[in-house]
Amino acid sequence: MKKLIVLVLAVCCIMPNLFAQQQAGGTRDYSGTYEIHLRNGNAVDIQQLAVNNGIAVIQQNRTGGQNQQWRFERQSDNSYKITNVLSNRLMDVQNSRINANGALVQQWQDNNTMNQRWYIIDVGGGFVKIQNASSGKLLDMSRSNYNTLGHQFHQWDDLGGENQQFRLVQVNAPVVTGRDWSGTYEIHLRNGNVIDIRNFNSDNGVAVIQQNRTGGRNQQWRFERQSDGTYTITNVHSNRVMDVQNSRINENGALVQQWTSNNTANQRWNIVQRGDFVIIQNSGSRRVLDMSRSNYNTLGHQFHQWENLEGENQQFRLVPVN
Repeated sequence: MKKLIVLVLAVCCIMPNLFAQQQAGGTRDYSGTYEIHLRNGNAVDIQQLAVNNGIAVIQQNRTGGQNQQWRFERQSDNSYKITNVLSNRLMDVQNSRINANGALVQQWQDNNTMNQRWYIIDVGGGFVKIQNASSGKLLDMSRSNYNTLGHQFHQWDDLGGENQQFRLVQVNAPVVTGRDWSGTYEIHLRNGNVIDIRNFNSDNGVAVIQQNRTGGRNQQWRFERQSDGTYTITNVHSNRVMDVQNSRINENGALVQQWTSNNTANQRWNIVQRGDFVIIQNSGSRRVLDMSRSNYNTLGHQFHQWENLEGENQQFRLVPVN
């Protein structure tokens, strides 16, 4: 009987600590500067680039600006202060409504209170929940306005929704590839098709597409490593490089084409290994080469770039050309 009582007391003491550890996001340290991306591809921003107290924290199309960059600073209790890089003000929940669902999220000068601290909780698949340390509620974009640009964030009870999940994309994070990919390859999709250029055309602006494998030079790509560790990817037939439309560089869906090399970031790519496959990430946008799921088996369909969702439609096998 005494052993049973000791066991029960031990469990009662341990469980709160386990809960606290889960609340604090486990052992990973998220300290660093990030863009905070919603699942819809938009980014967490501040309204109208304003640097004043009380300015709304909103969702907006990604621009890559400092107004969409947030500095995460870990505190002694494993919570984080989340500071906007442009304004140097913290992500803050209205203190007068701290326990209410729907309390608005704004920026405010650092006053070292718990309504300005947040726990980061990993939910798998590269996404996290951002939980206010004072209220225990989550950063939330209302379902009814989930795709409304400029709409303000609020806090809400954890309902397990995708509107409460975010991807932290580190700003200027080094990409470790583990090897030098310099060489000439065919780039194979998981469906067995290969990356090609449309109609053997050597002009600027010609679409980069998927096609049945023929073994032709139009389906061969020369990877040349640059001094920053990125690669230019040049079609052997046309001698033009793989390029993302520069006018849409920060957009999901920006088309991938070939173009004369002009030594710009939209023509450079990071190669990130995923087992036997790789992700091909544009250096200018930090988005990845993607064949849309709805057209994944459509021959002749053009590639675009998209937020990295770790999908099989974003993974490729590099097959060396002999």
